[in-house]
Order: sequence, then C-alpha cells, then structure tokens
Amino acid sequence: MYPPVVNSPKTELTELITDIQTEITVANASVLLQGEGIAVLGNGDVAETITYTSVEDNVLKECVRGFEGVARAWPVGTRIARNFTAADWRAATQNIESLKTKFDSHGNDHISSGSDPIPNATESESGLMSAADKVTLTETKESLLNFDTKDGVNEKTRTELMYNRALNAAYLIPSDSLKRSVIAINKSLVFRVAIVGDSITENGGLGNTDDLYVSRLIGELKNRLPQVNIISQNFALGGRWLTLFNDGNYKGIATEGVVADGFKRSWSVVGKSWKDHVKDFSPDLVILAFGMNDSYGTSTSNDSKFASELGAALTTINSWVAKPSITLVSTILPTKNTVISSQRQDITVSVVRATRAFAKNNKLSLADASRLYQILRDGKDDLTRVSKSEKNWSGYPDGWSGETSGYTISGTTIIPTSGGVIQRERIFYNGSISFNVRPPIAGDPGVTAVNYRVSDLGKFTVFVAGGSGNAYVRLYRHEEEEGFTLLQESSGLTIPVNSWTDIKIVAEEDNHQVFVAGVKRIDQTTYSNLHDGKISMRTATSSSAVMSDLNINFRDPISGSPFYSEEDLLGKHVPPYDEGSGANHPSNLGHALTYFSSFVGIVSELSKIKETGMATAVRIASTEFGNPDGSYPAPSNRQLWYKFMPAPVYRKDRGIKLIRRDNGFTYNLSKTAISQATSNLLGNDEFAYFSVGSVDILLLQTEIGTPLNWDVDLFRYQD
Repeated sequence: MYPPVVNSPKTELTELITDIQTEITVANASVLLQGEGIAVLGNGDVAETITYTSVEDNVLKECVRGFEGVARAWPVGTRIARNFTAADWRAATQNIESLKTKFDSHGNDHISSGSDPIPNATESESGLMSAADKVTLTETKESLLNFDTKDGVNEKTRTELMYNRALNAAYLIPSDSLKRSVIAINKSLVFRVAIVGDSITENGGLGNTDDLYVSRLIGELKNRLPQVNIISQNFALGGRWLTLFNDGNYKGIATEGVVADGFKRSWSVVGKSWKDHVKDFSPDLVILAFGMNDSYGTSTSNDSKFASELGAALTTINSWVAKPSITLVSTILPTKNTVISSQRQDITVSVVRATRAFAKNNKLSLADASRLYQILRDGKDDLTRVSKSEKNWSGYPDGWSGETSGYTISGTTIIPTSGGVIQRERIFYNGSISFNVRPPIAGDPGVTAVNYRVSDLGKFTVFVAGGSGNAYVRLYRHEEEEGFTLLQESSGLTIPVNSWTDIKIVAEEDNHQVFVAGVKRIDQTTYSNLHDGKISMRTATSSSAVMSDLNINFRDPISGSPFYSEEDLLGKHVPPYDEGSGANHPSNLGHALTYFSSFVGIVSELSKIKETGMATAVRIASTEFGNPDGSYPAPSNRQLWYKFMPAPVYRKDRGIKLIRRDNGFTYNLSKTAISQATSNLLGNDEFAYFSVGSVDILLLQTEIGTPLNWDVDLFRYQD
C-alpha cells in the first residue's frame, strides 16, 4: 500500500500535459508522496490516477498514466493530490483476506470459551450469518495479546493488526439485515439509498465533497454494481441530532436560520417534516449516521436517551408501507483538546456503545466507524478485550481509596469495623466480580452493596440481603439526573445468615447478570451507564455482612500504540476548516479510513449477485450492431460495436449475459463500471450495458479488422 499524506493537500499542474506524457511538473511537489507515489489528477467523475517512481524539482518522474481512470490531456491549473483511491481500497481488502487466514488459524487461542472468535461467514437461506448468531465476541484470553506481540511485533504493527481484524469483523452482517436492499438489487436495476445524519455526513467539513465518505460509498456501490441504477439522496443536516429527525413537527422552512426553527436545503419542501422527506424518497436502504451532536452537553444519560431515539426511528421507519433496510453508523470521537471542544470523550463513547448494542439487539447492520477511529487514534480496540484478574484483596489498601480504615483483612476475608465506601482505583467496564458473603443478620441491616462502572455519570449497584426465604438481590441503576432506579429484583431467596454464599456479578456491554450460589437470579439488559468506571463496595455498620475470596476479572481493551495523530484524522483547527475541523469533523484521511472503510462488509453483502434462473433469450442480429464514433475510446488493438437498447425491456432484472449463436461462447457483463468515457476498459470476454441520456447501449468489441458477423442471444437472470 502507498502511505497516505495527512489531509490530502493539493497542488496543481504548471503546464498542459498530454495523455501520454510521463513527466509531470507541479507547483509544489512537497505536498505529494516523495519517492515512489500515487496521485489523482482532477476530481469527481472526471479524474485520472497516476503512479510515479520519483520526484525531482517538482517533476513527477516515470509516470504510469491512467493507472485508474482514463489517461487524458489536462490543462494548466488542474488539481493533483494524494487522495484515497480504488487501489488503496483493493490493497486494504487484500490485506484483510490474507490476515483473515492468519487470524482464523489462531482462533482457538482467542476466546476463553474455546469457540472461534470470528467464525467463517456461512450462507443460509436468509443470507450471511452474523457472528452474533453463532458466538458472543466478548471474552478473550491473554494469549491474544501474546499472539499480537510475539516475534518482536512492535506496538504500531499490533495496531495495524487490530485495524485489519476490525475490518475483517465488519464482514459479519446479521442475517436478513439487508434483505430489502438485496431484493431490490437482485430483482431490479434500481436501488435507492437515503443517508440521514449530521454535518459529518452532510458535508464532512471537507472543501471537496468527493472526499466525503458518502460520496466514496455511493461511488464504490456504483463500481461494484455497474448494472444497477443507484439513486441516492443525502438527507443529512448539519447541526442537528436524531431527536429532530423523529420530531414530526420539525419541518422545512423557506429560509435557513436558527436550527430549532427548521431547515432549508435544495431537496427540502416547506412544511414537510425531515422524516417524511426520507419516507417519500421510497428508499431501499436508510443509513442513520448520528451520535456526535447527540453526545454534546453534560447529560449523564446520553446513552439511554440516544438508544430511545434510535428505537423511535426504527418504529417510524418500520411503519412505512415499503420497509427499507436500516444501517446504523457509529460516530467517531471529538478532539481530546478541551480548548477546542468541551465535548466529553466518555459521554461520546457511551453513545457509541449504545449504537452498537442497539444494532446487535435489533439485528441491524452496523458501520462501526468509531471502532476503526479509536484503533487508529488511541491504539485501543473497544471490542477485543483481554482478561486480567485480581484475587483476595491483593495489596489492600494499596490501590483502594475511601474509608479503607473501616475494614480489616484476615486472610482472604475483609471484615467491616466501622464500614463505609471503599473504591478500587482501576478502570472497569466489562468483566465480573465474584465473592463469598456471610450475612450477620437477615434483611436490610445486613445488606452488602457492590457498585460498578462508578463515575460522575452514574453507576450500577447490586444489593445482597441474607435470610431464609426472605433474602434478595437487587440491581439498581443510578444516574445523577434521575437518581436510583430499580431495574430487577429476585426475592424469596435463601442466603443463610452466618454461612458463606457465593455471589457473582457479570457486566458485558449492555447486559448485567447476578448469580447466587451458581444460579442466575438477575439478567437485565439496559442502555444506561455504558461508560467506564470503577468498582466500590459499601457496608453501613460493623454488623454488616462479611466478604471473602474476592475475584475481580477486568476485561481490558487490547492495546497497541496510536497509528495516526488526532490531527491526521481530524485535520487542523484552522479556518476555513475544509480539510476536517480539528474538533469533530474528520479529515479526508479520517473519512477514508474510518467512515468509508467501516462499510466494507455492507458493500460486500450488497454486491453479491444471486442468479437463480434465466429469462427467455432475446435475439439480436449482427446487422443491428454498428461502430461508435471517436467519443468512445476503444481498447488497444480492438474495435467497438454498439446497439441501442429499449430501456423498459432490458433493465428490469440484473445479471444479464450474452451468448454467441454460432459457437455458444458466453460474454459476461463487465465487472468494471463502463461508460462512454471508459469504454476502453472493456475486457475481451465481456460486454457492457449502460445508459447514455435516455437510451441504453449494449457494447461489444472485436479485434481490429474482424467484423461482428454473428447473431447473439441476450439473457437476463430473474428470481
């Protein structure tokens, strides 16, 4: 892979170049890759990717023209930059495939249960099975860390492995999550995509919107599905959040002004709600990309509120007559620089985790941009964790804070003298807390309280009270804004007084379980308190319960070292903020490596062709073909043949093939998107089928001087 250049700065040509010129002079070559490199001339639909072997005095040497796109003449002043290219995409996906084999061979070492951490995707009648359908990707062994660091692998290399592992996991799509989209693609050549989100999705903070992840995504889909008429509309609104999308009274207005008053865009209609604009577009796929603005402020319950808004959006979209597929996108994190932005990392992370949990629980496809971003910026993978245990109050009171003098340690037992709150000063999110408890008396006076994920945002509390037939365990949620809320209680239990009973608390993302004497008594799922915190314990008096044999299992994110700086991924906080904002908008590189790359599995799933039978062939006589004019460039030593096609007849079902009547040779539809400008990319054994204006064109090629004197049959696959 060619390395990136931060923010993809552009320079320009200082002279006109021809389509065969191999030395190209630019105004400032220092902004491009030095030595061997790759760059893009032009932008948008008219662009050419070149490679070069060296740079001397602003001259790019030994250029390979038309490495991607069509080599052409370019005027003075043409933009040239190190942009993210299709070659980068192909290299990344090839790396994923090679690393997948490597990771799979070590799978048994990665999951404490002994099952494969990333099982090979399998086809079912309903589509690609998700890993979530087969194994929970949660607990990992320290052997994973050992594997990623063995043989002298440095931390940056480990981070690269983590990134590719995350891309590999992106291929695990829940069954049927994209069913409506796949049906639309396989049954017609029209696929409608609606994208809804905030300013990251609307304009991305980029001067060139071709670098926006939405533009890259739609372009990649068109490249993968050349036969499909992909119609997309970006309904994102900068400065807005998901609550406004759900609000039926949030409508289009005549003039853009205060956010709360409504919105004005080229696509908006005065008096129509935001969500009705999307509904009336009749999409086959709705992409919801929120979270950044939904995380702003100091609310201690952003995660649960955001999940509630996701639920409202899901209910709304599922109420439409034509129910589209839904893909969620997790937001990246804002800058850590509090001078630039006061938005909190932990609140934004909790909203990201709510997005993931909601997608999992509702079997929705997820483009997890945040996972990729955190790996690249922080060198940490929030979803791949290693277990580390602490047993029997080791080192107490070192590493603990609070009223540590209110307890004494005897062997593996901690005994309250005056009691009080003690807190383990170590981050806890996923993991387990096991201990034996011996209540001195029945009921509330002898209660033991264990708190976890303790922070200023809130905590969970488990109360254990002893007794015979009247004991209980309770799970509470506490948020500063709402106080204590009882989530679940198991009562009528027997937890003998003055006898030991083992208790185990398990926290795993949005799920919480409590076991009493090995029996699960509480099993609760909640989108609250999805933040990191600490563990604390409390007894009220010296008569409270005694605890022993404490075992805390911390499941920490696997870590390497940052691969890119925050400035690489967010750009500089310098006006006009057209290469990222340095605050909460990604740079060109950030869009490419986080948002766009997170769709790799979704694009792959949508690109699958299901061919289940052939329609009746349509005969085309050789006399119906002609040679196009010079505006259609031909491949080397080949000549083109074309026929105008009636669109209503032939564009109903995808997967068409062409068979020669004289010898039965089959031409496959070109895998490369062919247009008038790129007709020279047509392969020898392929044919093209595309639109020009209001008509469709069927395109073939033969060797120069060889006439097309045979009839063909045109076939269309259909379900």
